[in-house]
Amino acid sequence: MITSRDIHTLAQRLHALMPAPLRRWGGVPPDPVERGRLADLMLIACKEAGLSGEHTGKAQSSVQAVIISEALAGFATQQGCRYSHLDDDVDRAQAALVTALGGVVHQLGVYQLAVGAPITVAAIAHMIAWVCLLEGAEEP
Repeated sequence: MITSRDIHTLAQRLHALMPAPLRRWGGVPPDPVERGRLADLMLIACKEAGLSGEHTGKAQSSVQAVIISEALAGFATQQGCRYSHLDDDVDRAQAALVTALGGVVHQLGVYQLAVGAPITVAAIAHMIAWVCLLEGAEEP
């Protein structure tokens, strides 16, 4: 199980992985190869933080890691999820991120956020917690 301390540490790590120009909303999106590389690095960080089936014995932990990495990399680069079967989960995670950043979610995948708004560690931590709570709430 991931703790609040783990969530904050992971949020700091994910924030540090983001290139400086992507730490503010509305920057110039990189090419899809760079987006994929960023998502892969974030996925590794999530797994190292304990969000993997190998660490928890629960397959949904690995799914949480993918949702978190895809949501953050996709949001920062303004590009979609690489796994279509997770689109709705990634959109919901991004909605949690946008809300934490002070933006408005009009519908999944459609939101309003001030150009130049910083993508903060606190907002990333909020999104991580939301994803982990959502998955945990579905268990019997």
